[in-house]
Amino acid sequence: MKPGFLLFDEKGNTIARGKDLKKLLEEKIIRPVNSSKIPTDPQITALIKSWEEKEFTTWDFSDLPKALPLYTTSGDGLGFLFPFLYFVKEKGVIKIKFERNKITAQEKNRTGMLHLYRLQFPGQYRSVKKMCTTTLSGPSVLSFFSHVKNRQEVVKVVLDFIMRSLFDNPDGEIESQTVFREKVARIQEEGFYQAGGAICNELLNLLRIRKEVMDTIDKTFPAGKGKNSFQKEKNLFFTRLLDDIFSPSFLLTATNKEIQDRKRYLQSLKIRVERFSINPAKDDAKEKQIHPHIINMQQLETREKELSGEGKKLLEEYQRMVAEFRISVFSPEIKTAMVVSEKRLRHLWREISQTC
Repeated sequence: MKPGFLLFDEKGNTIARGKDLKKLLEEKIIRPVNSSKIPTDPQITALIKSWEEKEFTTWDFSDLPKALPLYTTSGDGLGFLFPFLYFVKEKGVIKIKFERNKITAQEKNRTGMLHLYRLQFPGQYRSVKKMCTTTLSGPSVLSFFSHVKNRQEVVKVVLDFIMRSLFDNPDGEIESQTVFREKVARIQEEGFYQAGGAICNELLNLLRIRKEVMDTIDKTFPAGKGKNSFQKEKNLFFTRLLDDIFSPSFLLTATNKEIQDRKRYLQSLKIRVERFSINPAKDDAKEKQIHPHIINMQQLETREKELSGEGKKLLEEYQRMVAEFRISVFSPEIKTAMVVSEKRLRHLWREISQTC
């Protein structure tokens, strides 16, 4: 049985009903209410103001509510305001704001929490920044980040990647004092400079492997020589696959936990390109083996924004299983991170089809 939906306006009146929520939302333009114009309890207004005026350099959020209720003038519920942390660069402090959209608040708070952790290691952070500025000055590195404006921006992207790797908070909540202290203590014991430097070196190693794969592609499809349409198509195919595995966008969302996987994916692609140059027909036959699963994955990726939390986890699992299956098909000598087969992929896809 398909569930039914009712849409209400801010006064509580029913404005639409039906079983297709997406269609209802398209037919009825739902305009967000300006939170500054929402009548609220004076106590709530004062509470918001008191929190937004405070400045922080460490964790001090014991009394901060996880959500503040909003009401219409008639007393009907109008949702909630969710707090998030943000960094004031000019003052070097953390402040708090409130956001009506919980997902937006969580996204902003992930960045805010990282800035709070950064403030716990001011001197060591500057040292890591100096090291990255020197290390990331090579032409191959700057070529990889060709879309970035300048070297300073490259360093910022890498520093953000390091901070996310050390202190990531994927849920986007304001972490508890216990969790905050545990993370800080762990990095203090390890040494922020040592931990950050290790991640930077891992990243540089991944860049070197990527360059080796790119060189292999260039060698297989040399510039200046006549190429037929098949060669041009395969050249483009392998280059796109290389970017799918490791492009600058990877650093904007990932952490160093994924570096080892990407390293294996790159090594597998290098082996595949080398074998393609010897026997293109065999590569094509193997590609047909994996192609249906790639189509499934791409179809699900187009719906990613619509997926529930469970659906997104299943998509991530399927993406990883497809990547591991590609390794087993094209470079079986490289060990996969999980047991994978066509049967397991089909089973997971059935589960996804039922859930999503």
